[in-house]
Amino acid sequence: MGLPTIDISLFYEFEDPSREGLYEDPLAERTKAINALLASLAAYGAFKIAGHGNPGTTVQRVFDASVEFFGLHKHIKNSAAGSRHKDGRLRGYWGRGTIDRDSSETFIAGPATDRQAPTPWPMGVRGDILQMTMQPFSRECANLHHDLLHILEEALGLWDNELVSHWPSADGEVHCTHHPTPRPASTCQLEALVSQIEGRDARVMLALGFEDGTSEEILVVCGATVRKWAQARLGILGGEPRPISQTGRDGHQPKYSVSYVGYENSAAFIT
Repeated sequence: MGLPTIDISLFYEFEDPSREGLYEDPLAERTKAINALLASLAAYGAFKIAGHGNPGTTVQRVFDASVEFFGLHKHIKNSAAGSRHKDGRLRGYWGRGTIDRDSSETFIAGPATDRQAPTPWPMGVRGDILQMTMQPFSRECANLHHDLLHILEEALGLWDNELVSHWPSADGEVHCTHHPTPRPASTCQLEALVSQIEGRDARVMLALGFEDGTSEEILVVCGATVRKWAQARLGILGGEPRPISQTGRDGHQPKYSVSYVGYENSAAFIT
């Protein structure tokens, strides 16, 4: 079984007008979507979504801005040199090999309201463009992350806000990464990112992976705690999720990737 694509417009109280009449029996389709979601959670700890209402043009602007940023002179990129904060959060620009010991370079932006771990932005007009592009995108991702937690609550039979209450103040960050050397599609980049972050003792709620502005599909990977909760609700004892394959158009992983990572409240405890 591959990762199913869940039309999450079925879960919104007011369905997207553009999708009106798409299903003869929306309630039956919603039940089918929940079953597919649960099966994918059990097997992979991940799923894909469509029908989220986020315009592809917004995603494409972030890709375009990040491609332009990574093409800038090194001294401009280094004006936003990365910083590591007390809780393990990374912010700003990280050059090749400084995070994952490979050839990739990454820019990480936290929410505009984060005063504990502020984001250093590159100097000049290009830095202003990057900031004006990424901050609204981050807010849109936070709203979608919130909606997905509510959908998971319904699918898993949890109380309303039982998951949402463990995600403090839309706590998340956008990762833009440039992979200069094509890599085989043996490992999903987003899955590897979640594993890397959790290796720093940070607790991920959900991570959203965007291909580019041409695809409506978004990959959603659950963090370890959410996976364990889902496994408990589904009666699954332990076990690691199956690896996710992510193949680009040429058989390799994409050269550029954009993702959003939502963090769990480190003081919260999920049973």
